[in-house]
Amino acid sequence: MIEQVSAQPRVRQDNYWVFAGLFVLSGSSGLIYQLVWARKLQLAFGVNLFAIAAVLAAYFLGMALGSWLGGKFSDRSERPLVIYALLEIGIGITVLIVTPFVAQLNSVLQPFGEPLNNNFYLLQAARFVLTLGLLIVPTTLLGATVPFMNRGVVNQDTHIGGRIATLYAANTLGAVAGVLVSGFYLIEHIGLTHTAQLAATLSILVGLLAWLASRRTGGVQPAPVRNAESDCVGSPSDAAIVLPVMGLSGALGLSLEVLWTRLLIQGIGSTAYVFSIVLALFLAGIALGSYIVRRRVDRWTDLYSALALSQALAAGLTLAGVPVLSGVMPPLVSAIMAAFGLDVKEAFFGTWAAWATGALLPAATALGASVPIAVRLITASRHQIGRNLGLLYAVNTYGGVVGALGTGFLLLPLLGVYGSISLIAALYLTAALVLVSRSAAKKTVAKRWARIAMALSLLIWFFLPPGLVRDRVTNYTTGKIISYQEDYYGSILVTEEADETEKFKRLLVNGTSYSGTGAYALHYMRLQGHLPVFMSQALVKRSLVICLGVGLTAGAITTHPDTELTVVELSKAIVDLSDLFSDVNEHIHEKRGIKLITDDGRNYLLRNPGQRYDVVTLEPPPPVLAGMANLYSLDFYQLVRARMTDEGVVVQWIPLHTQSNDDTRMLIRTFLEAFPNASLWWTESGETLILGRMSDAPLAAGHFSRVMRAPGVARSLKEIGIDTPGQLAAHFLLDRRGLQAVAGDAGVMTDEFPTIEYRVPLFNGDYKPLLEEMFRQRPDSAWIAGELGLAVGAASQLEKEWRTLRERWQ
Repeated sequence: MIEQVSAQPRVRQDNYWVFAGLFVLSGSSGLIYQLVWARKLQLAFGVNLFAIAAVLAAYFLGMALGSWLGGKFSDRSERPLVIYALLEIGIGITVLIVTPFVAQLNSVLQPFGEPLNNNFYLLQAARFVLTLGLLIVPTTLLGATVPFMNRGVVNQDTHIGGRIATLYAANTLGAVAGVLVSGFYLIEHIGLTHTAQLAATLSILVGLLAWLASRRTGGVQPAPVRNAESDCVGSPSDAAIVLPVMGLSGALGLSLEVLWTRLLIQGIGSTAYVFSIVLALFLAGIALGSYIVRRRVDRWTDLYSALALSQALAAGLTLAGVPVLSGVMPPLVSAIMAAFGLDVKEAFFGTWAAWATGALLPAATALGASVPIAVRLITASRHQIGRNLGLLYAVNTYGGVVGALGTGFLLLPLLGVYGSISLIAALYLTAALVLVSRSAAKKTVAKRWARIAMALSLLIWFFLPPGLVRDRVTNYTTGKIISYQEDYYGSILVTEEADETEKFKRLLVNGTSYSGTGAYALHYMRLQGHLPVFMSQALVKRSLVICLGVGLTAGAITTHPDTELTVVELSKAIVDLSDLFSDVNEHIHEKRGIKLITDDGRNYLLRNPGQRYDVVTLEPPPPVLAGMANLYSLDFYQLVRARMTDEGVVVQWIPLHTQSNDDTRMLIRTFLEAFPNASLWWTESGETLILGRMSDAPLAAGHFSRVMRAPGVARSLKEIGIDTPGQLAAHFLLDRRGLQAVAGDAGVMTDEFPTIEYRVPLFNGDYKPLLEEMFRQRPDSAWIAGELGLAVGAASQLEKEWRTLRERWQ
């Protein structure tokens, strides 16, 4: 137990617990804002990691500025709680003003489209500057609430550490509630805008209640006029040590949030819930750590060693997190759930949240204890609370900015997950060593435990296998790994696999299969390139491929001699891996005249309003993955429609097996809202392609035959078993009427309601009834033949080919 001095008598402060309760609500609304802004920024950045890093950095820059400014003025105020109330009201009002503009950043960048198209990182930097400019006012007001609240409720020097720790825990506990209620309920059910409006209303309500409560609470004695000596923070030597350490600790804490988001994606799937789980666990740990030390921090004598202990524990527990997540928690949680008769698969997110809790919560708890200790270490008088707390929060949150940006944009691309975690642990240990060395106490319990924690951290680091993090990433794969890379987009694998009939390669990102070269993938991905070209009667077709994958769709388009092609791919690593798939992708990476753009496809279209396309192909990852709803929403389809020519055709991949049948109906209904002249093509078992044509005229007679005469086109189709126009046309499954019947009264997915992201990832093995329903809605072969301009008398042959496909794939 850490050594203590005699306890001081407690003095109850009027309305203290009322303000503590209001601070819980304040923390809740603040984190709701953060989640809503992060989701909206996905639309602007495309890369989920960049969106998270940007919102965290902008959020914490504003918080830091507010903490610093609030700290400067709070100690001089006689009514700090009144100012706190006004700040909360100001937060709510400014959030209502700025939130609608968060997703519109790329509209500002439209005039600079061409130079930004060719410089990916300059584009991200421009987006971040705009994000910061937009969020700086509400986040600054958020940061200023901390010193004013603490200055107003701490009225005795003997309560400095305890009161600050309790308020810190209360505010953070509210933040946990805000993350959970918005991330797991509000956004899905009332939408992003209404969620932000609800949180803004809560801020205004908190401000009004705080103003009423402050009227019954006496003012505080302002700090005496400072001279040069009293203007110091605690003692200058203490500040010179503690403030840099807390700045570093803030940077490392935010780095860990980004890293654990990346790690948890492996296996759980890149769902919208991952960031919420990580954020909630970190905040819960911080609240718990602060709560644990609240009664002790004012009585400890060796605060330097206590702070060193928190940093050393953070190092060791961070290093231990990966083996705990991979090796300890799965069997432990499974055994506990089995004892209570629970099924691991049915409680999917509950199971993963339990695993993550064991891995993340201990390190976060150690970090939570550090802020109250640091504040108490540099603050001797209640008259310094506002200034000292504001300065420390500012330094800590400025560190968070560096951590969020540095991890997302530098550490992960350069060092990968393992290297980043190792660096973070090393820096925590360095901070602990500096603090222990600074302690003037000789032999205290705190110093002894700090040294033990440092030694144990070094042992864990020594015995932690370097390949453990990579194994964590790759243990959901099969086959031989022929390439492993980590970049801003994710952990990218290429594997070589085999089954009873063939050998093939697979591309996986963050543990999810994105594409491959097997006959199954070859068939539907090539058709995704060929079908829209066949269905457009434009003479020279300007084509846009969004999402490169292994290059099968783009490669198929290049076989058409009359096509100009632009490919937009989010991951530079995926583009660089194209050479591994050159045997099936027409050597897409070597062909001249093809524009390869590294960017988010949606934002590329936004920034280039003058471009028009005859063919647009969309093959994003499954829609349940985080951020992918952006490429399946009505807002996106309307943007695509605005970029199409009069003969334009857009094609979207609609898998039947990655979401429920009801969600598939929703995806179809959403597409139909933007492209009423649509058709559905069945390409392989549970794979379908939905096409939208700008023209509703039937194809000219013989059009399919003319397009198929091109040697490259004929060869490419022959390799997937298609030799005649009739065999290609046999893939036609539903016309507009049939699609409307299948979609029924399903809802429409929009940016405001990214419904499908808030689903548990699943393999829908029960899609066959939906497919059978589609079969019943298929128009007769004679109508299909006429619509596609096939030769007179082709209907009977088309019907025969259709039956052959059904027998092969069912």
